[in-house]
Order: sequence, then C-alpha cells, then structure tokens
Amino acid sequence: VGIKAPTGKSDVRDVYPNLDGTNWGLKYIDQSVQPGDGGWGLLLETQAFKRLGNVALFATGNYLINPRNTNDTPSLAVGLGFATTPDGNPTYYNTVADQYVARVGVEAETPIDGVIASLAWRMEGVPRYDIIGEEDGFRRPGRTMYIEPGIRPAFE
Repeated sequence: VGIKAPTGKSDVRDVYPNLDGTNWGLKYIDQSVQPGDGGWGLLLETQAFKRLGNVALFATGNYLINPRNTNDTPSLAVGLGFATTPDGNPTYYNTVADQYVARVGVEAETPIDGVIASLAWRMEGVPRYDIIGEEDGFRRPGRTMYIEPGIRPAFE
C-alpha cells in the first residue's frame, strides 16, 4: 500500500500550430506527457512467487486509485477547438484517472551455466471508470499488452 502525492505539474504548456498549421499558439501539452495529474492517489500492489523445481512462477499487479475527478488543465478537446467553454462540457478538463499494471510469467534455468531465462505477459492501462470518485473530464482509456522475454544472471 502506498500514497501518490500531486508532485508533478499538471498544466505544462508549449507552442503548437492550429489544425491547418498556420497559427502557432501556447497550448497545454497532452495529458499523456504532463509531468503530473494534480491528484492524490492510493497505490495497491501485490506480488507472488512460487518455485517448482528449476522453474519459478511469478505475478505482480498494482492499481493506482485516483479519487479526484478532474484537474484544472484544459484537455486535448480544448486545444483542438472542440470544447470552447467548461459550462456543461465534461471533456473541457482532463480527468485524474485510475491506472493499473499486471504481469505474470515464468523463469527457468538454461543449459548455459549461470543464466536464467524468463517469459512474461504484461498488461497496463487506464480503465474507463474509476473505482472511487466521478469520471467526468477527458480521459483516454485503454490497455496495452506485451510479451516480455528476458535473461538474467543466476544469483546464488
């Protein structure tokens, strides 16, 4: 269990052109690269390991609960001109979304002395709905999945 503090700025701006590329102006950068989201969070994490002879199974998972609804940073919809006023427009501001990561895999000794090989599956993402709090504001929900092969030295 951990706490996430709102330490990074959530309202960084840079210069961008308009949609036809003719008028450059100061706009908020995309939420995916903002250094922070402006909210406190609760981090829940778990890990599990099981050795079966020369093979080890492992799993990790964490979920970041962000109860804050939105921050005060105008969203991508504002930068593109789709949301011009915050009144009645739930996508005017960025949401402070929950996030998650899950990873499961196996590792085993190899015929090469002192080398362990592993294979894992990882999924991370932003859910459509938060566990706690409202879901107003602009968010980009989705998930990505990876297959992660690896090698490491054997530790004795």
